[in-house]
Amino acid sequence: MPVLAQNETTPTQAEQRVPVEFTQARAQRIANRCAALAERANQISTALSSNQTRSAAVAGNLQTKLGEFADRAENAGLNVEQLKTDLAEMGTLADNLSVSWQKLGQAVDKISQAASCQSDDLNAESIHTAIEEAKDAKAEVKQSLSSLIEFVKTTIKSDLADIRQQLADLNQETS
Repeated sequence: MPVLAQNETTPTQAEQRVPVEFTQARAQRIANRCAALAERANQISTALSSNQTRSAAVAGNLQTKLGEFADRAENAGLNVEQLKTDLAEMGTLADNLSVSWQKLGQAVDKISQAASCQSDDLNAESIHTAIEEAKDAKAEVKQSLSSLIEFVKTTIKSDLADIRQQLADLNQETS
């Protein structure tokens, strides 16, 4: 056996037994998985961006219209203090939803980075961790969205019913 320099190593027995075509086939499979995962992450990122924009628009429009209604009702002499207070809280819930969407987008970006096609081998542990973070972020988005919807259905709806009752009482007094 020839004498090796200190920085040279000999191939292990396992490396000597693996034919070159198997290692090339494995490299091709890894590259295919990497490309497929990166493509899927891009699709998800695009869909998330669209969903985030749509949910922000819906929440913003609702808040704007309710704010305009509160101003008109106040000008008509109705008590809308509770509605205005609840609209501020609704704004906070909408902001929390926006932050949750951003976290989800960052988690999907981490999946793309973990599946970087630049490396020779996919790091399964980092991909798994990134996917788990994305699942947690998705659950957070669902929770934030549910909180906002529930708030509108219960609290804001109740405030509007109170204002409607005030308006009915005002109409009875004037009749």
